[in-house]
Amino acid sequence: MQASSFGRPVRIAAAQAFALILAGIFVSAYSTAATPGATPAVPTGAVHSLSEFDFLIGDWTCRNTEAGKPDVRASVQFGWMYDKKVLKEVVTAPGYSGEFLTTLDKKTNTFKGVAVDSFGGYIVWENPGMKNKVSSEVGYLFADGRLIPVSRSDFERVSDTHYVIRDFGPDTDAGKGRATDTEDCTKNPSALAGR
Repeated sequence: MQASSFGRPVRIAAAQAFALILAGIFVSAYSTAATPGATPAVPTGAVHSLSEFDFLIGDWTCRNTEAGKPDVRASVQFGWMYDKKVLKEVVTAPGYSGEFLTTLDKKTNTFKGVAVDSFGGYIVWENPGMKNKVSSEVGYLFADGRLIPVSRSDFERVSDTHYVIRDFGPDTDAGKGRATDTEDCTKNPSALAGR
């Protein structure tokens, strides 16, 4: 590929390398930073694979619902990176964009991920994998050398062309976190044509 006058291919390669390094830092930090009670349990006997997410590959349209605010439509694209070792999700909505990378930590048999967005924000997470088409992940931020739980997300695979994510504040000793928003996503017909 010929480099454009803006150096886009070089920036993309550098961004992908940075994202992989950031994901590696997260996996390393997560394995050494104790957060009692926040780690989701690994389903007994389940051996996971990134192929669990094959159905996501393609383009989706999502409706984000948050109490007291108008619904927001977002476009979401899922694809593979690094020979199907990393799942990449790109979300775009009015005034927002973000990139999410997920990989499998074979040592713990859990999915780990990192995301950055157009506001300069980030989050890292751990997910024990699907059980009965549902999974729950805990989101963390780094603070004072520790991972602090800041959210919980429940992912439901309704079908191969429909998923719902319900986001919550962090669970605490006082109970489950309060609901913050819901993302209801449907695979675009153009993505289905290539199946």
